[in-house]
Amino acid sequence: MQANLLAEDLAAEFGARGPVQTVSVACVSGLVAISQGEKMIRRGEADAVLVVGVDCLSEFVVAGFTALKALDPLGCRPFDASRCGLSAGEAGAAIVLVRGDLVSQPAITIRGFGGSNDANHLTGPSRDGSGLAQAIRVALNSAKLSPNEIDFIHAHGTGTSYNDAMESLALKTIFGGTSPPVSASKGMLGHTLGAAGVIETICCALAMEENFLPGTPRLTVAAEARRKILSANRAPACD
Repeated sequence: MQANLLAEDLAAEFGARGPVQTVSVACVSGLVAISQGEKMIRRGEADAVLVVGVDCLSEFVVAGFTALKALDPLGCRPFDASRCGLSAGEAGAAIVLVRGDLVSQPAITIRGFGGSNDANHLTGPSRDGSGLAQAIRVALNSAKLSPNEIDFIHAHGTGTSYNDAMESLALKTIFGGTSPPVSASKGMLGHTLGAAGVIETICCALAMEENFLPGTPRLTVAAEARRKILSANRAPACD
């Protein structure tokens, strides 16, 4: 099966009509797909969009992470002082986006998106977190929100040394010393690559609907103590 035909095959199987796209931009594929779907609805190109994030755990993927020495033999531990790599995961997830006036019950609303490209390295983020900080600024501006209006952050949290440190620096840049609670789910789910953005958006949606703060599985001692990294267990959200 050719990856660029996945969306076409899915649309044909279920009789979906309208624009069809396959998004392939590594770890952010799922988030970009959600953004693209939201834009389709806002432009009047669709009333509803099915966004599916999926990635297969192949020998090629495992070999690549092995070559980068990015796999943790003891399991992914995002933001932990002893973290040393990620856990490869495999998953599929789906979200349905619907035009606001067609929704008959209270629903979660997409307020904005942000993206950037720090052009640092093929496999490594900019160590100072500048690329991520720029993306956060764009997202806040898009949503017309200020940093102090954010109640919770779901981090990428791969468990690799450079990524987690970079994320902490980016959050410090935007939120200063008063960051909202932060958690990461890859200690439980693994890094599901192109599916990660959709799965973790669902995690956030469930947290909002059920009014709780997700924990950070496998976290024992937070390395970046200045960040408010949530413990391994879920907690009630503040009203």
